[in-house]
Amino acid sequence: MKSLKFGLIVLFLLINISLGFTIKTAKVDSEIEKQFEKVKSESQGNEKEIEIPVIIQMRTSELNVKQQKELAKSGVLENEFKTENVGLTLRFFSGKMTEKGLNKLKYNEEIESISYDYPVKLSVNTAQINSSVLNTKIIDNLNITGLDNSACVVDSGVDYTHESLGECFGSDYANDDSNPLDDNGHGTHVAGIVAGNGTIVGVAPGANIVALKVLDSSGGGSTSDVASGIDWCITYKENYNITSMTLSLALTYANLTEKIFSSYCDSSDTSGIAAAASEAASYGIFVAAAAGNDGSTEGISSPACGINVTSVGAVNSADSILYNRGSILDVLAPGVDILSTSSSQGSVCGAPSSDGSGTCSGTSMATPHVAGAAILIVQYKRLESNTTLTPQEI
Repeated sequence: MKSLKFGLIVLFLLINISLGFTIKTAKVDSEIEKQFEKVKSESQGNEKEIEIPVIIQMRTSELNVKQQKELAKSGVLENEFKTENVGLTLRFFSGKMTEKGLNKLKYNEEIESISYDYPVKLSVNTAQINSSVLNTKIIDNLNITGLDNSACVVDSGVDYTHESLGECFGSDYANDDSNPLDDNGHGTHVAGIVAGNGTIVGVAPGANIVALKVLDSSGGGSTSDVASGIDWCITYKENYNITSMTLSLALTYANLTEKIFSSYCDSSDTSGIAAAASEAASYGIFVAAAAGNDGSTEGISSPACGINVTSVGAVNSADSILYNRGSILDVLAPGVDILSTSSSQGSVCGAPSSDGSGTCSGTSMATPHVAGAAILIVQYKRLESNTTLTPQEI
């Protein structure tokens, strides 16, 4: 009976091929199979059901409730795939999948790709921001400070109890709750550079901060959580008038060395975060991303290598270029010994001094300078000529 069924399946496939029909299958990241084999080897057969973290990208223009229910009916989402995040705007699921689940879902025509959920890390190596120069332009008696605009800080969260930061909105994907309080310190430092408005004054001090915590207390995270943070910013763009996004993080291999790309990587980056960041730009959000810190002279990290993403490298006070660079690097900004807000919850940028500040270096620090400057440019053009700039025009 089994051989008869197999024969019928083969016959069905041959008929479809001969008639010119194309059977859509999902593109499966080769890293998934490597990870399955690695876990099998390490467990020496003692692991009952091996599960690998993956991201499932759908083909449709928007992921809706009906499609979620259809996939759930197959039993795969319940039995062989444990859903952790759902990106409705960016059309993806993420979670842990068994080999049996992979073999089922890769033949689902609704699925475009199944990727390994790669790790990400901060782009930081553990000068006071002189924003007074930037904030002297006045139109109709209004300083250009970024007022009524918001910056999405997709990072380790924000210490919103800091006097220079105050209230912020957002969510926490690292701990799966709604409180994006920073327990690492990196995101707080980044937020102060973008929009500090107290003892520490940022590039766009009138702007609001939206905090998406996608990195944990150690500064590590996953591409699925980063994609979820990007998805949140797109979904709530109109609610908070989100103008720019800062991504001070880098895609890595399992050993935490950065993946380097010498050309635009929306297709070649199988993790999907470069494509997700590029898609955010299509919704009118200016996306600045760190080029990475591993010292490559041939390329930059992801998501900075996205075609619609503004990649940011770092220079020191002598304008010497440090860290990653390459032919697709877009812009340079200050990134060495940058003084900004320091979190009382985490000390990656040093324990807060008496004024609540700390010092960090890296392309992580350069990136929010650019994100903040983009907000100022948007506000300026809006006041000057009632023009709304696209991310490509900034």
